[in-house]
Amino acid sequence: MNKTAQWILGLTAIVLIIITASAIYRYQTDPQTQENIKLFEIKQRLKTPINAEFLGIKQYQLLDQSITVYTWRQEDTLYEAQLDEQETIIKATIYQNNTNKTVTMTPALAETLAQQRLITETKYPPGHPNLSEPTFSYYSYRPKGPNWVVQWRLHSGNYTISNIDFAVIVYTETGETQVDYNEFNEVTMIPVFDPPTISSEEAGKIAAEKYRRTLDYAIIDSVEPGAIRISSPEEFLDYVPPLTLIWHVTVRGMGVSDGVPVRRNPTYSIDAYSGEVYCGIYISVGWDEINWKSVKHPYYGSVYPQIINHTPSDYEFPLSEEEIMSLISSPSRLLRSDGNESFPIRVYDEINLADSLSWETVILELVDDRPVIASYWSKAYDWVKTGTVIP
Repeated sequence: MNKTAQWILGLTAIVLIIITASAIYRYQTDPQTQENIKLFEIKQRLKTPINAEFLGIKQYQLLDQSITVYTWRQEDTLYEAQLDEQETIIKATIYQNNTNKTVTMTPALAETLAQQRLITETKYPPGHPNLSEPTFSYYSYRPKGPNWVVQWRLHSGNYTISNIDFAVIVYTETGETQVDYNEFNEVTMIPVFDPPTISSEEAGKIAAEKYRRTLDYAIIDSVEPGAIRISSPEEFLDYVPPLTLIWHVTVRGMGVSDGVPVRRNPTYSIDAYSGEVYCGIYISVGWDEINWKSVKHPYYGSVYPQIINHTPSDYEFPLSEEEIMSLISSPSRLLRSDGNESFPIRVYDEINLADSLSWETVILELVDDRPVIASYWSKAYDWVKTGTVIP
């Protein structure tokens, strides 16, 4: 090969190298190429499935910086990455939602956006020792679109303050935030509490005893010691003192109040140090409004109801009191009446009848010149009239 050919070959090689290097440079500096490389790296970090749907890129302005968010979805799972202004991944989240496949924002991003409100609207910024971890609720329908509600509470040590919350609505389509309610500013100081001197079991016993003193013939179905919390900063219903460590115990049962059978499930507020019962709150289920006929006292255990004789004064009922009680306790003779006709009801023996606490008044009547025992009673939530006809 002569010198001219060698020179041409060398020049060609140099040109090819320059062209290749230029192409590589242009490829590497191309914005779309850089974005594709970034997407690939993020997907690798999130371990996003190959066939996941890319939902897009969004930018949000925070108080001190802006963030860029990349999101993918596969069925009910979101893959989300938050990048700072230096394009460093500051939070990578995989969120699975089995109840709503239309969610496009993870709770992690909702928290990031809601925290900006927490910082500007309260004196309890993220990381404050009295600030709880957030809870999240998702709502598909609101005037401004689907949203997360991010909620925080305040606590002292292991004890949460009741009825003090800070909640922020985060709209998933726009990232717009709105304070739902702010009760944090009502708290001017948070005391430190010693461990309670009243245990959960002791609080349950105190509540049960209070329940028995509240109702006549009280029967307790269950005692459910609940959470121990700090009462709200303001006195509740003029009963519970503010910022006091309180056990909340629910007692479920039934009894008689002012001569009327009632079922009540109050929740008692009990001082965790002194054991004082501040109040018992319950919601009426309507028993007090029922017009009970001739109710005198309940039937349970060995205590029988009062027998009221509505037969003529000169009529001698053919059965003794013992025989009457035997009849109304007899499963084979017990009937239910719907006002038009009588038919056999579910069989109860003497023990089960007592355990279920049925309030009864037994009335002796004459129907078509036949002696009838009418037993008025209630079991659980039903109002039933039963009758036994004497042959």
